[in-house]
Amino acid sequence: MKATKAKTKTATQIIKLWQNKNNTAEVDYPAIIKWAIENNYYKAEPITPEQQLEADLRRAVKNAHWTNPKGKKVRTYGIPRIMFEGEMLTLSPVDMRVAKPDIAKVVQDANFNGIKNDVKRHSIETESYNDNNPYDAKLPLYDYDLNAVAEEARLSGEYDDSFDDEDLGFEDDDE
Repeated sequence: MKATKAKTKTATQIIKLWQNKNNTAEVDYPAIIKWAIENNYYKAEPITPEQQLEADLRRAVKNAHWTNPKGKKVRTYGIPRIMFEGEMLTLSPVDMRVAKPDIAKVVQDANFNGIKNDVKRHSIETESYNDNNPYDAKLPLYDYDLNAVAEEARLSGEYDDSFDDEDLGFEDDDE
């Protein structure tokens, strides 16, 4: 059943509908977008110039890098996140080149906690795949001791940003 103009399906629902219609597990963005719009499953609400600018500013903060005196490309801005009364609060981004030490530590602690959560997610998802895939395949166990990886990055000054928004066509704002 098609959605009425007043009732738009969620993106997840749209993906599942398209996959079922096409008997696939793939997510083909261009095909899904074309199909969903043609079948009135999605109707975007127009955004204001303020909303567009906010999105652009957030993207610029996320993608801004600079080259430090050692020649290493590092992110310009950090986003401090703190727990307060059981709720995660996100504070205004800060330029890490001039951030006060206590704020820089909050940013780095939040980033490290994100890494730990990524490891947890990865471990759970790998286990789930191993337990539930229809091929009875088993992915290898992963070594989550990343100290050697961190040391190599400190020595080389390089890391892979290939999963960042710039792969989606957004610009990398080097300063």
